[in-house]
Amino acid sequence: MGITQIVGQILETDFLFGLPERFFLESLLWGPSGRSERRDGIPDIPSWSWAAWDGAVDYQPNQTFDPTGHQVGSLIAFYFVDKRGQLKRLRSNYHWFFESFDGPLSERPAGRSFPMRNWKEAIRASSHWPGGLEVWEQCPHNPSVTLQRIEISADAEEIARHLPGHLVFNTTKAVLELKEPPDGGTHIVPLKNKAASQEFLLISDEHNNIIGITMWMDKEWRKENIVLDNKHEFIVIGAGVQKYAKYDVWPYGSTGCPWSLYVMLVKRQDHVYQQIAIGAVQVNSWLSVNPQWETIILG
Repeated sequence: MGITQIVGQILETDFLFGLPERFFLESLLWGPSGRSERRDGIPDIPSWSWAAWDGAVDYQPNQTFDPTGHQVGSLIAFYFVDKRGQLKRLRSNYHWFFESFDGPLSERPAGRSFPMRNWKEAIRASSHWPGGLEVWEQCPHNPSVTLQRIEISADAEEIARHLPGHLVFNTTKAVLELKEPPDGGTHIVPLKNKAASQEFLLISDEHNNIIGITMWMDKEWRKENIVLDNKHEFIVIGAGVQKYAKYDVWPYGSTGCPWSLYVMLVKRQDHVYQQIAIGAVQVNSWLSVNPQWETIILG
């Protein structure tokens, strides 16, 4: 609490369970860097906060998409349920990325930040991938659609007001499949006096087409919490851009475009969803997986 008070003064932001409100989308993009378990005895800390988990975390969810700087785009209007049961819209930076995709990351221009209402201007300004605007306009979850779905329904608000500490937001959800990559996708991470085996999973549609990738996660934890044979629910939480100089070097086939949707693997119990993992899905594949708009209550 002391650290967040000092950092909050510097960054001019409040903190929600250890996540800075001003940079909330970027702060959601964390994953365990080793073995991680829910902390005992503190059920009030929600699953979307690193503070709910006993274990180190990493802000490099996977090797393909970079969640830092201007390389994120806002696609969600997040609300937080305070102690009085009131829904408060988060005062986050709502922006859209734009920067050159040519050359190494260290040599690219700093980029500009665009509000959601000007996202088309940002895409038009990019001459490196001229089909970008068409792809985003065809995507069922883009900034224009987000602006039409900001308000929370009265029914959802009535349920949420009894759940302080939860997030409430409108987003698209799709049911997808998970599988291990052909080469196993495993690496060993040293953790103090021991080493943890981590892996990532591939996200695919019902036709077995690879459309995305998850963050790294502890292999044993994954086996306990994610059954590959099951269907899995994913929700959109934002947008990202590939960190590689060329977007056709994604390890498991060409993405077709440099942008992605940041997604969250969730599980539902009654009216409330819990976070399981973070991933990224190709933006030009989201239409084909029949996503549906839903009001999410995330605890």
